[in-house]
Amino acid sequence: MLSQGQVNFIIEHHRDMLAREMAAALGLRNSEVIYQRQSLCRQGRIRLGERKYMPPWSTEDLGYLREHYGKTPDRILARRLNRSRNAIVIAAKRKLNGLRRKDNFYTAAEVARIIGTPCSKKVADWVRRGWLKGTKSWMGPDTYKMWCFSETGIARCLRRRPWLVDVRRMEESFFRSVVIKQWERDPWYTAAQTAPLLGVTTLDAVHRYIHFGWLPAERKPGGPRQGRWVIRKSAIEAFLQNDPRPGHRASAIRASWRRAILAKGRPMMVVVIWALLCPRCGDQVKVIASPRLFGPEVKARFIAQHVNGGPCLHGLECCLEEQGQAVLHM
Repeated sequence: MLSQGQVNFIIEHHRDMLAREMAAALGLRNSEVIYQRQSLCRQGRIRLGERKYMPPWSTEDLGYLREHYGKTPDRILARRLNRSRNAIVIAAKRKLNGLRRKDNFYTAAEVARIIGTPCSKKVADWVRRGWLKGTKSWMGPDTYKMWCFSETGIARCLRRRPWLVDVRRMEESFFRSVVIKQWERDPWYTAAQTAPLLGVTTLDAVHRYIHFGWLPAERKPGGPRQGRWVIRKSAIEAFLQNDPRPGHRASAIRASWRRAILAKGRPMMVVVIWALLCPRCGDQVKVIASPRLFGPEVKARFIAQHVNGGPCLHGLECCLEEQGQAVLHM
């Protein structure tokens, strides 16, 4: 039972204080103040129509509720918006067109449906590996709280690793367009597809390049030996531009040196014309060779390519081949 002073306080402040404000002032429960107020109304001492109501929902409050409903617990929303929990739920239903708590985030099952896989455990595995950013929801029991994912986080994951999904199994959505755009901009290749692009015939060579750190790659879940390697096209192009393999390092350095000279606008010697006597016919021949060759090398290659124990094939002018390619007369 409430004391007479508490009853008089409720009657006096009935028009200018909310029930929970009176409960806080009197040290009572909110339900006790509401019950006493209804009892006073039946006695005719107050009128419920004259009680103080909460102010109408503003556009800012509804916008905040629309953005955080479901992602933030109701008790925190109620405290931030100065409303009751029931008011939060009723406003979401009546003023926000039946907004549900799950409408502001994606669950693991919804992400699995988007990417075209029947099992949501794959999505949880992405979270465990750090590929997809997600948080546990405040709803449900502690052991079985659902995962919450934002649209921005899912799009960031698919832009960084589009090889995680099979675009043929995805439904028409914004996320499918993100994956297609990334594949068109910079596709990913498997080790088997990368081998011919690098001029090798075995997968072991590609795996060695990845192991040595020469070729950036990522391991795709599934398949034998804990997944398959996938390599981006831009990584393959960077590998070929600055080839770290021992047999290609010198030629790559020379090519880079020539590009630097041309970029500075400086002239560069492309070929050298040598004059020598054919040891077989005795004629003087102009020989066009690479500037990297010296006199003894020019003579040895001339004999091997144009004489070689047979009839002379050089004429008055000839070119020497280097690594299977002829040096053209510029």
